[in-house]
Amino acid sequence: YGSEYAQQLKKSLMELIKDTAWKFPVEYILLAEDGCLIFSANMARLLDFSRDLLKRTYRLNLISEDYEKLNINLGITNGQDVKTHNQNIKGPSFDAIHLAVKLSTLSLDNIFNTPEEKDLFNKNNRILITHLAFQQLNNKNNYRVHLLNDLHIKYFKQPFSLLEVFWHDPIDELNFGFIKNFSRYELLEDLTGHNEFKTFKARDPVLQRFVIVKIVQSSQFNNLPAQHEVRIEFTNYLKNLGKLQHANLAIIYEYGEENGLSYFIREYVEGAPINQTFSEMEQFDRDRFIHLVSQLGKTVIYCHDKNFCHLNLSPSNILVSDRDNIKLMDFKIDATSLPWEENPAKVYYLAPEQVKNQTGDQRSDIFTLGLIFYEIATGVHPFAEGDPQDIAEAILYKHVEPPSHLNKNFPAEHDNWIMKCLEKDPEKRFQTVHELMKVIKKYTHAKFPLNFSAPV
Repeated sequence: YGSEYAQQLKKSLMELIKDTAWKFPVEYILLAEDGCLIFSANMARLLDFSRDLLKRTYRLNLISEDYEKLNINLGITNGQDVKTHNQNIKGPSFDAIHLAVKLSTLSLDNIFNTPEEKDLFNKNNRILITHLAFQQLNNKNNYRVHLLNDLHIKYFKQPFSLLEVFWHDPIDELNFGFIKNFSRYELLEDLTGHNEFKTFKARDPVLQRFVIVKIVQSSQFNNLPAQHEVRIEFTNYLKNLGKLQHANLAIIYEYGEENGLSYFIREYVEGAPINQTFSEMEQFDRDRFIHLVSQLGKTVIYCHDKNFCHLNLSPSNILVSDRDNIKLMDFKIDATSLPWEENPAKVYYLAPEQVKNQTGDQRSDIFTLGLIFYEIATGVHPFAEGDPQDIAEAILYKHVEPPSHLNKNFPAEHDNWIMKCLEKDPEKRFQTVHELMKVIKKYTHAKFPLNFSAPV
């Protein structure tokens, strides 16, 4: 009709709706660009309202063809499911509404010139939108797009194009191996474990080195607007984490977003998990044990002094090279972290307060350090029994035997500090890793000098 005449029609229609609502009162009328929804708990009144409005609009439109008349759809709805821009619509009557009428200006069955174009819209599960509408989608990276040109539709003088969009999840494409390159990195091996990140060993063709690519798996997170507080928290945390520089920390190289997926790149580290240091009891070496404990303690001290609690310590995040140098990696990132109940594999190395989903602190890291030291010393995880729920219960309530009871080669004088790390009550543990390392130094005597400065 042209925009000016369309506005006149819209204004006239508004007046008719108000007049009809005076004759046949209904609970709510919600207006939209393509029509309106009329709600009433009374079926007869709803039908009277619709019939009267339709009869009067036929005269208004001055038309004769059926496909140009207003289209009516009668349905049942739950008022609580109705989302509107007007947050002031409240009250018990709205919650109780069960009937609705939708009036729309066009019937899709009659707007196309050819059967082929009409058939386009009759197929199920197809989404066709304009270019402008596509640009306004927050999660447009989750769609593949196919352009449909030269569609001839009634009321439009010129043919126009639409986008047919297909929903897809980029994480699924990563899982099935359809994506071979991410940003500039060539994906070589899927290393994803039980965590919030899709993890790959990758090759950087520019700097000619291997790296680790970690991609946030949560579609809910990836679809958040760039200025959402959770996205900003994620970015700021990685920015500050990237400033940490320590010989025993895996370096964060970069972070960003690619095809709608948030990611960061960190140093690739060769090595074995620290709990595989002594595969058999008779291989236990006291000097080597203290060397690893010293490195790990100094590294965690450095992080804590920089106001970073790791809160995700586990043997797989502490790798030991063939020269017995350790690398610590993969801090907990609150913005993407899930409760352990949603990712049960995480429970193995949680402190009791983390099992309760309370906020962890330095003392939580100290508990997990004690747990890892215990496992290195004995070859046994003291709480690994049964399913994840059983493990959670054991972490909360089970009291463990001293390490020297399980490994005759482990010096009994070291039992006390490991057992103090494993106290259920955070107040009874060492309060800082500085305290812990001073006690270890006391037991090692001059034979095992420990330098607690943080090498960079």
